[in-house]
Amino acid sequence: MYSKVRLLKELSSPYQEFFFVSEDLKQEAHSDHPLRLAKIGFNISAPHMYAMCLEHLQIEPGMSFLDIGSGCGHFTALGGWLVGEEGLSHGLEIRRDIIDFSEANLRNFTQQTGIQLNNVKFFLRNCFLPDIEERTYDRIHSGACCPASRINDLYKLLKKNGILVTPFGDKLIKAVKNDKGEITVEALASVRYGDLQIPSEAEIKAAQLAIERKRASTVVVPPNTIISELASLVNSPLLSDLTFIVENRPIYAHKFILSMRSSYFQRMLSSGMKESNASEIKIPDFSFSVFLDVLRFIYTGELLLREENVVEVLEAANFYKLERLKCLCEDLLHRIIEIDNAATLLQVADRYEASQLKSVCFEFILANYEQVTKTKSLNELDKDLLITLTTEACKRLTRAN
Repeated sequence: MYSKVRLLKELSSPYQEFFFVSEDLKQEAHSDHPLRLAKIGFNISAPHMYAMCLEHLQIEPGMSFLDIGSGCGHFTALGGWLVGEEGLSHGLEIRRDIIDFSEANLRNFTQQTGIQLNNVKFFLRNCFLPDIEERTYDRIHSGACCPASRINDLYKLLKKNGILVTPFGDKLIKAVKNDKGEITVEALASVRYGDLQIPSEAEIKAAQLAIERKRASTVVVPPNTIISELASLVNSPLLSDLTFIVENRPIYAHKFILSMRSSYFQRMLSSGMKESNASEIKIPDFSFSVFLDVLRFIYTGELLLREENVVEVLEAANFYKLERLKCLCEDLLHRIIEIDNAATLLQVADRYEASQLKSVCFEFILANYEQVTKTKSLNELDKDLLITLTTEACKRLTRAN
């Protein structure tokens, strides 16, 4: 989702690492090499490593993110910005003075920039020690090398369809857990990192005892599982009373859920037309994967969007009148608007009635008019849109003069 060039530009912003280093290193904060915080006793990775890790983590709004060995707090803060207000970003450290340093950095950053990161929290805990809440995460980054004997412990912290990026041996690896819980591993680069600290048996026993005592003195309320329970019904033949045929493949559904969650399907299934009594409906307009994604959103209200298919999801959201899903697509697309794709995204926004994205694209193009006019995508813009855009640009130029 994120190009390395674009990420490096973001990471070089004065609103970024300048706030997350000690006073003696501020002059080097934008240099593309590791920094050693000698007084505290840890390293900050080079910006290009941040870019590589973020590129492969593919962090999306609404996700849960864990940064192991959070250090200065910069990577945890970036995770908090990427997951957005509806997501969460947790940093783990094993020393209180390091957490104090990162929390002070985060406070200074938010106070000076006005950017709020209330979803970022730091915890004093070794990642290999038990967590009383038994939390798992969509995305995990480790800033230190995981010993071979403990890599499965990190895998256990991953949710299904989750991604872990960590140094492992002399490689930076990307581990992906599929929806069956199976792990696939890809080597990304040769690296050299310090090791994660393994707790002693005494520390593990003490942590387990502390959790047992805490549980014995508190009332534990189980988490709300309605989302995962509804998610388990997506494309499930269990109690299914409707089958969609997409690309000659069946997708099982439940009329009650569709009618309750979607005005489009409510009208279809109660119209008295042939579809209302049909047990099978063909879907010719969308791919199997995108229609399944739309169904997943209808059932759960959640969807991890991907840049490679977000336009088709936007089209489907517009067709099926799923306004929140449409807005989520607009939000993702507005985050990736650049000089080269601005006109294309404007065309997409106009075609699928994405008014918020259309407004953002207009403003971006008008603010960067000279550069955008040189792109191929502007020449391919719909005539009416081009006239509207040119007229507004002329008006603003006249007012400016």
